[in-house]
Amino acid sequence: MIIHVVKAGETISSIADLYGISSARLIQDNGLLSQDKLVPGQTIVVVYPEQVYIVKEGDTLASIATENSISLLQLLQNNPFLSDRQYIFPGEELVIRYNDKKGEMTINGFASSFIDTKVLIKTLPFLTYLTIWDNYITENADVIGVDVSEIIQLAKVYGVAPMMLITAYTPQGELSQKAAYNIIYTEELQDRFINNLLIILNEKGYSGVNIAYHFLSAENIQAYSIFTSKVAVAVRDAGYSFFITIPPRVSQGNNMMAYQKLDYSKFGQNANEVLFMPFYFGYSYVPPLPVMSITETKDLLEYAITIIPPEKVSIGISAIGYDWSLPYVPGVTKANSLSVTSAIQLADVKSAAIQFDEVSQTPFYNYSEVVLPINHIVWFTDARSIYGMAELVPSNGLKGIGVWNIMYYNSQLWLIINSQYDILKSPDYNIQSVLYV
Repeated sequence: MIIHVVKAGETISSIADLYGISSARLIQDNGLLSQDKLVPGQTIVVVYPEQVYIVKEGDTLASIATENSISLLQLLQNNPFLSDRQYIFPGEELVIRYNDKKGEMTINGFASSFIDTKVLIKTLPFLTYLTIWDNYITENADVIGVDVSEIIQLAKVYGVAPMMLITAYTPQGELSQKAAYNIIYTEELQDRFINNLLIILNEKGYSGVNIAYHFLSAENIQAYSIFTSKVAVAVRDAGYSFFITIPPRVSQGNNMMAYQKLDYSKFGQNANEVLFMPFYFGYSYVPPLPVMSITETKDLLEYAITIIPPEKVSIGISAIGYDWSLPYVPGVTKANSLSVTSAIQLADVKSAAIQFDEVSQTPFYNYSEVVLPINHIVWFTDARSIYGMAELVPSNGLKGIGVWNIMYYNSQLWLIINSQYDILKSPDYNIQSVLYV
């Protein structure tokens, strides 16, 4: 696999010629909307399949999979465009296999209940877990969610375990420390929370729960550890998986997103997975900074895997960007979220050259409004960010990665992961024939 960084004047055709691959393959693999809209600094992923197949008259996906000794699911992973249509045509080239993989990992994709069904179907072949975030806790330990039964059943068809995410966010998108602390420090409310949680897990058909710990500190880590032990026993005794997600905190001193080095040992003892991953929603009031940092993650892992079994640890990859207006005013400046594709499109519209921060391993660019004299900075992720973060999994013996979020299909992310690693599927569900052609 090669990650090419676009230079001024380059086109898809010139890049294709450089690497001896068709323009059509580059456009399809990278999810490009147009071959005429490349931005200097943009990344293009080049992969060379080990085996391809040319569709013949009368072929079906099932017959092609059987003939080449792969599963239908693998065929969908290697050719995600198949999920966008109902038919295959003679003469089409399908990828059967990629070269030797670097290992295996789990993939946990985070989504809302309003995810586009077409995006979900295209993404599910790459997931081990689907974590749905439309659930809230109240100050009285009630658990409030929406009906996601159709999404849950669809996930199971693709061999994906649906997980329920519990955060301290309110429906208005604000973090409620009171709701979190009420449960952490009140035994009666803990019992109420656990009871409400188990009712929903049973009624909705989830495979387990993922609880986000937003307010961790040296002062309360013991209380969170006790809470973790209690919830884990109840959840796992009921036959469900129990995950914990730990978001980083913003250090106002150096405007960096960093993870605290606390005693996470009880989390590792009781949870099936501990995921270190930031949450990003439609807007943010944090200072302009990289949406993820490989340097900070490496520093965290050096510590975390000494107290948590590495095979229980997963790390987060951001598939989202943010656009800040400058100068930044704490508590006033609101950054708006962008999909990775939108971030690149904006760079093209603003004629901004994409730069790359070597410390965080993430891209960024600056632009100015034409009408109003307002400067902006945009941070997002690209193929280099994804590749570097994924490499931390085998090099540290980790379980896998979490992706925030999968609301938009990210072609480069899934191309890199699928061509380099074997994706584990949930053992709880038998994968059915999900596409008939």
